[in-house]
Amino acid sequence: MATYKVILKKLSDGTFDARYNATIVGMAESTGNSETAALDLLPKEIRYRIE
Repeated sequence: MATYKVILKKLSDGTFDARYNATIVGMAESTGNSETAALDLLPKEIRYRIE
């Protein structure tokens, strides 16, 4: 399993924003109602950008 350096922030509306930035894919971002939801969506977004 790959490891990513991710920035996770709680937004003012109570949702969580997860961001990953790399030269290959650029900025990948996902938002969820919980930390887990935001982090679970991020690898899918990264894969989508690579394809």
